[in-house]
Amino acid sequence: MNENYTSLRDVMQHAQSFGTSIKDIRNIPTDTLIRLLVYGKIFAYEETIRIAKTYFHNEIDSDDIAVSMVCFYRKKPLAKVVLRTFYIRFGFHMLFQCDYTAFIGAIIHELCHLVLPKCGHNKEFYLLVEKKLLEAKIIDNEYNGWVKDHYPFRRMYYEPGECNLCDEASIDTLRNRLFGEACSGERCLRKEYKRMYDEEFGRAAITHNITTNNVI
Repeated sequence: MNENYTSLRDVMQHAQSFGTSIKDIRNIPTDTLIRLLVYGKIFAYEETIRIAKTYFHNEIDSDDIAVSMVCFYRKKPLAKVVLRTFYIRFGFHMLFQCDYTAFIGAIIHELCHLVLPKCGHNKEFYLLVEKKLLEAKIIDNEYNGWVKDHYPFRRMYYEPGECNLCDEASIDTLRNRLFGEACSGERCLRKEYKRMYDEEFGRAAITHNITTNNVI
């Protein structure tokens, strides 16, 4: 596949074309992984801003949002948000193991945390998630993500899309290809790849007119 990515779908399609076994991930060229990381975070940011402006325009100032794509340490969440700074971190493994619907659902999920920063994963929060998923036509009125009489609330609602997150060994292999020791809950990019990453990101940032204030 040509690596001239034009969308998040392109990046995800390319990442998933390699397969998700340990052998598959070990065989991905390092420069390709760097490009996937760079363009994955850039298009994740652009999708996040698009969704924020379209479905959260009266609730969130999209200019305050920053996005990164990281490798979480010893965990496999799809994404996390730092409420105080409006900083959303997406897991690098999402490119390889989630479909596009699940990625968009994760964006909406994290933006809902910014609207309701004190709610955690309670029923009020998931009602807002469902409302936004309906507005974005990710689900329709026939979708029933609720689990009857299930407590606590954090497991009451299942958002749409598919995520193959069962293979922890493959995720570990992906982590170890680019990332080294942990810092602040994330694993840092290996020093030997920093220059390659900076050069790739510099070119992409000019093309997409972004800064490191927005894409970290």
